[in-house]
Amino acid sequence: MTMRLSCLVLFILAIALSGYCRDAGFQATQGQLPPQSALQQRLINAEKNLLDAFERSDIANIRNAVSDDFYAIGTNGDNYGRADLLEGLHEDRSRAKTKPILYFVQAVPLNDGAVVVTYDAVFPGHHPRYQHVSSTWVKEGDQWKLKFQQSTPNLWSANDL
Repeated sequence: MTMRLSCLVLFILAIALSGYCRDAGFQATQGQLPPQSALQQRLINAEKNLLDAFERSDIANIRNAVSDDFYAIGTNGDNYGRADLLEGLHEDRSRAKTKPILYFVQAVPLNDGAVVVTYDAVFPGHHPRYQHVSSTWVKEGDQWKLKFQQSTPNLWSANDL
């Protein structure tokens, strides 16, 4: 079976399964899982607000949302801390950023003070990038802060069909 035919079969299966997922309660049109609690929705919104701040290069907002001991693993496998993140924003301020399209967004509470927000993201453009992202938010005092994030490339793209 050729690669194109294999991908076409998988694509048809995905369409067939989308009906099943919709019947099982998944909201396929919005790319969201079943409704989340108020806390879960709050952290999903915090993640989206942080992505908006990155798009606007809003360093003050990012500085406020990220914990002092923030640690991340990027899609290329490099790791970096809060200082690296903020330094990169200062250097990258003039470059246009692309807002990702998020789907399958969900928040998983770990305990009263920690929630993991996971989602898939597409960064549109001439060569779109696909990523799986997990962000760990922790409660520091009365604020939620991003403490850890890992982005993993999703190597599938529409060009594979």
